[in-house]
Amino acid sequence: MFGRKRKPEDFSAELRAHMALEADQLRAEGASESEAVRAARRGMGNLTTSEERFYERNRWMWLDQFGQDLRFALRQWYKSKGFTAVAVLTLALGIGANTAIFTLVNAIVLRSLPVANPAQIYRLGTGDNCCIVSGYQTNFSLYSYALYRALRDGTPEFEELAALQVQMAPLSVRRDGSPAPQVFSGQFVSGNYFRMWGVNAFVGRALTASDDTRDAAPAAIMSYRAWEQAYGRDPAVVGARFAIDGQPFTIAGIAPPGFYGDTLRADPPDFWLPLAAEPLLRGRNALLERADQHWLYAVGRLKPGGQPGAVEARVNVELKQWFEQNTGENFNRQRIDTQHITVSAAGSGMNDLKTAYAEALRILLAASGLVLLIACANIANLLLARGAASRVQASIRMALGAARGRVIRQTLTESLVLSLMGGAAGLAVAWGGARLLLAIAFRGSRYVPVDASPSPAVIAFALLVSVATGVLFGVVPAWLSSRLDPASALRGAGRSTGGSSTILQRSLVVIQAALSLVLLTGAGLLASSLGNLEHQRFGFDRTDRLIVRMQAAFNGYSPERLYQLFQQLSARLAALPGVRTAAFSLNTPMAGGNWSSGIYIEGHPLSATGETRDSSSWLRVSPHYFEAIGTRLVRGRAIDDRDTPSAPMVAVVNQAFARKFFPNQDAIGQRFGMNSFAHVHDYEIVGVVEDAKYSAAREAAWPTFFLSYLQMPPGCWNNSAMARSNYPRFLELHVARQTRNLEPLIRRTLAELDPNISVVGVLTFSDQLGNTFNRDRLIARLAELFGLVALLLACVGLYGVTAYSVASRTAEIGIRTALGATRPGVIAMILRGALAQIGCGLALIGCGLALGLPVSLWAGRILQSELFGIRGGDPVILGSAGSVLIGAALLAALVPARRATAIDPIQALRTE
Repeated sequence: MFGRKRKPEDFSAELRAHMALEADQLRAEGASESEAVRAARRGMGNLTTSEERFYERNRWMWLDQFGQDLRFALRQWYKSKGFTAVAVLTLALGIGANTAIFTLVNAIVLRSLPVANPAQIYRLGTGDNCCIVSGYQTNFSLYSYALYRALRDGTPEFEELAALQVQMAPLSVRRDGSPAPQVFSGQFVSGNYFRMWGVNAFVGRALTASDDTRDAAPAAIMSYRAWEQAYGRDPAVVGARFAIDGQPFTIAGIAPPGFYGDTLRADPPDFWLPLAAEPLLRGRNALLERADQHWLYAVGRLKPGGQPGAVEARVNVELKQWFEQNTGENFNRQRIDTQHITVSAAGSGMNDLKTAYAEALRILLAASGLVLLIACANIANLLLARGAASRVQASIRMALGAARGRVIRQTLTESLVLSLMGGAAGLAVAWGGARLLLAIAFRGSRYVPVDASPSPAVIAFALLVSVATGVLFGVVPAWLSSRLDPASALRGAGRSTGGSSTILQRSLVVIQAALSLVLLTGAGLLASSLGNLEHQRFGFDRTDRLIVRMQAAFNGYSPERLYQLFQQLSARLAALPGVRTAAFSLNTPMAGGNWSSGIYIEGHPLSATGETRDSSSWLRVSPHYFEAIGTRLVRGRAIDDRDTPSAPMVAVVNQAFARKFFPNQDAIGQRFGMNSFAHVHDYEIVGVVEDAKYSAAREAAWPTFFLSYLQMPPGCWNNSAMARSNYPRFLELHVARQTRNLEPLIRRTLAELDPNISVVGVLTFSDQLGNTFNRDRLIARLAELFGLVALLLACVGLYGVTAYSVASRTAEIGIRTALGATRPGVIAMILRGALAQIGCGLALIGCGLALGLPVSLWAGRILQSELFGIRGGDPVILGSAGSVLIGAALLAALVPARRATAIDPIQALRTE
């Protein structure tokens, strides 16, 4: 097969040479010329059959035939440019939508971390704690530095066990010689952090264990993104001195492109700093040596052959031993046996974007799959509608001896060529679509962490979908072409075909109508849900309000210094043009997090172990805070200028707090405390405000109490976590309408007042809320787009079938017109047929819901989890979706119906 081959022409010439020699021999023996030629031909057999066998034996026939089919398909589609353009565009939308969604699924859900051998990476813990906790966690996910070291030294199964700070920390960074600092995010990590990941520096070197010691010169690693965007990839950055939160650091190296650490998130670290440098930046508020403060994740690389189960058993022994040796005020020995650690795989990263978007992407992938099914039904319908000529061609082939399988293969090849062209165009749609999706999903973010460029997995997915699509919409026309009787097909050439073809066309329209109704209903539900989310009562005012996020190094500031600073800050900001009220707080509404704590309420019983059963969110605020954000005071008074460090400590609670802890009492005048029962009398409730949502828009407001930013129980200034809660991070401004260009004035005012204060960003309350709903907006907008595309495709399909019906009934319509049928009567006849098909689609959906198909129930449960303020079976949405579908169907069928009224009876009868 792979050697030197004889050409078919040479073989034919050889056969004819043998035949000529045989004829010469017969003539020499006395036969006449004609008899000699006839006898020689009889002796040689059927030359055509021999030549065909020689041709087939010397090549891969299936490949040769495929080449023929491919060339024929390309010629066919080139001749029908209009049809080809419509079909390719339809397929590009369907395949492109699926590929765009899969691009995000692959990047967010399926892809592993960009590190060496991610399958060896395991995490100690499973939870997603966001903050700093004390005491017990039951299922441990956070660790103090002391506990991390004990686990690291006691688990030889790990090649490396690294520690990393849970929360990103905003850093004020200034390069030597630069006039002003910039705000970046940073993360404290252990010295073996980069070695554990198996990641080397792109430029310079990574952190090492020698950097993570108290005596080491402060060093930091900069992310590639920060190096590129902020410093233009200046090679002199490596080795340069930077002031980070006022302390000198040397940039040891640049992390490689694409490395973002342990978690795919919208705010990855810009700098990685050694854990040993944490006390340098935080001063007396440092957590490094606090054994009771759990603020680190622990992630490690198992040695080859290491078993997670064996590691889990060992670390749990180490955990209990550590607790036995380190019990203190906040530890209860009776609970030591309930503490445990779960070892979990971490090669794909810790949950963040994956948790937030996995379910949404699954829903969108299912919706885009429905769009593709509608597109397939549409293309199949168009192929059936134009199939009369192709069926005649197939009949001629079969009459000439072509096998049924050969005809099916030829027709499927045409479909595959069409789908592959659509897939190629779909890749371009997916490339642009994925970027549009990312723009919606990360609106307001300073960084988009997902790369939407087509990867090999994405291209393979697009190819697989294209092939499957070609088979799906091509199998019905191929089957119809192969089952025709050649004689009857040739006798009916040029006439329209009915029967199976017509039934299938109408069935496909029914399927398109049913799937379109599903998508339109889903789009309506999700759009209504988004509207309910965005326009609910949040408990604060969104109009004419600004949020300023600050980063400040307040380490070492006394309560008196802070009081003076923020008094001046409030006065200076309130004096700016257009500012009505200025306040500040630890957190701000819907900023993505809040502090919570166990509380001890005067008169409430304790548990058998002496611990509190109560907990609440809490927030430190300045005077005028509720006025600045527009939260209504219900009873009593708010935090005001009377609440100084030397005044009695007070609290304001929200209505949820009052309902939960004082259901049959007046909350004002009640007392409570935090941290231990000894503080139960610390705070007196002096006011009640309306409920406001601070973290979860889909949930009721959490019980929350508000404290003055300066009032703390004695001794708490020496507690790092409590002291840090005194450092406000947000300014809230109520401004006059039409106020513009405040941001430069705010920045200049803060810099003049205290150089330690940097502005991270300024945005409106409306933008803050808008960013909160990026995920919901992405689902709703795409559902609306898919519903619109599905409706358009269904209408195109209905138009095609109706136009085909008009063409096939030309004679009938002509006769009816000749016998006196009126123009409105003809239109009504055509529209009745079209609406009957749409009605079948609506009935199909209704029957599916009534019978409770498992797929419908499963889809309904998934969608219900995404809805807010509306049920999945809302009759208004369902009725509206059906009405839209019927209205669009009428418009699609009206054009060919009007055309039918213009048929000339005499001309119609002549064509028949």
